[in-house]
Amino acid sequence: MIITKALPEEYQEVRSFYHSVIDSFQDAPYRPMWEKDIYPSPEELWTAITEGSLFIGRLNDDCHESCIAGAMVVNQQCNESYQEAAWSTELGQMDFMVIHMLGVHSDFCRTWLCGRTGEICDQVCQKSRYEGDSFGCPERKPSSESVI
Repeated sequence: MIITKALPEEYQEVRSFYHSVIDSFQDAPYRPMWEKDIYPSPEELWTAITEGSLFIGRLNDDCHESCIAGAMVVNQQCNESYQEAAWSTELGQMDFMVIHMLGVHSDFCRTWLCGRTGEICDQVCQKSRYEGDSFGCPERKPSSESVI
């Protein structure tokens, strides 16, 4: 799996990924309570991409084309109820990361990918918190064109 920050020119692909996650879990007993273009909204996706907080995981092997298998937003934004929680330790605003819009396509459920989602999230949080880059991958340069 190759995990990188999503680029602006990947916006439509990211949006399609989230739509496909919603579709693929439509009849599942456990599914995200997401609706196409409501949550995540196009604006939320675009903002996360342009802020550099939306990460995508691509499988690129003999069995799969380079498709998005998972995605998540990692940042330090949380709603007010987080402030009222009884945390086991005192942390400042810059001492934690929050994962939003975590999605893994149902085609990859019951695979090593779903089994390692927690580990992958932890790695993304650590890298984005301390290095601000995506797993030491070569810098990916956005094009000058806007796609939204």
